[in-house]
Amino acid sequence: MITSLNNSGNAVIKDLVPLLNEYMLNAVIEIGVGTSLRDLGMFQQQYREALERMHEPFISRFWKPWLYINWMFFLTSEGREYRKIVKMFEKFTDLAIIKRKFYHDCTNDKYLPNFDNDRSTKEDSSKSIGYNAKLQKNQFAMLDLLIAESRKGHMIDSDIKEEINTFIFMVYVNIFYNVFLLII
Repeated sequence: MITSLNNSGNAVIKDLVPLLNEYMLNAVIEIGVGTSLRDLGMFQQQYREALERMHEPFISRFWKPWLYINWMFFLTSEGREYRKIVKMFEKFTDLAIIKRKFYHDCTNDKYLPNFDNDRSTKEDSSKSIGYNAKLQKNQFAMLDLLIAESRKGHMIDSDIKEEINTFIFMVYVNIFYNVFLLII
């Protein structure tokens, strides 16, 4: 964040909310999924806007009791918008899971966490990777832990999707609002 602010020159930032939004979401995605939203191009902006609009259907439903019934809610424009947002989240998590599983398949699960033999995993990864820029690329994300559990047969892909979506949404909302309140 600091380097991008330095690269912007002497531009004055009048609104901190978009800046905080961008960097908090990128941090949460990198921790949870292990990839960066910056790599996704135009999809990054669509995902960010969808996350910002996610609360609108809930608020609308709260104030209109007739929308508590699911089939009535999904007939409204808010319900259709909610479905679009959920599909976008599912598309992102499906893509992230596929990419990460492919990565672990290509590396023969070498970089998946192994908690049965935790000490040797730490030693092996520090020897083979070293403490440099490569290590940052191979650090574990929450998705890696979930994939490791799914390879053991404890989870299926739908469980992983639920956990990742919940993690991203809840952590993002909590961090963003706490930092925002701290600044105020």
